[in-house]
Amino acid sequence: MSDLCEHATLDVVLFSAGEWRAGFEARLVRSSRPALANASGKTIETQLGLAPPAGATPRQYLELKRAQDVREVLVGAPVELVTLPASSIYPLPPLLAARCKLHGLRALALEQDAKAVVLLFEPAAV
Repeated sequence: MSDLCEHATLDVVLFSAGEWRAGFEARLVRSSRPALANASGKTIETQLGLAPPAGATPRQYLELKRAQDVREVLVGAPVELVTLPASSIYPLPPLLAARCKLHGLRALALEQDAKAVVLLFEPAAV
């Protein structure tokens, strides 16, 4: 059984959200497309309670699958599909998740190459 856990992975769509790297589980993202410089719509920072990025940044639309509908949100580019080893993902304990001011934060992960912390969110929070 420990062999299974050692090799378990999770596909994640990563993007910029303010000054952070953030992501959603890939199976919950329907599509991604570039946004025009003057694009309008719901930004990921507004939806998740994060500070907006400093200055103008390139944006992309992500189309998120949700239980009752599909929602489109503007995220910071680049958008990347990565595979994270399960051993690099740290779920928030339920009490901490319930009291966290970042809407929908479910786990923290470490990107292997960049050695950066990634905030993993639940698309239903958007």
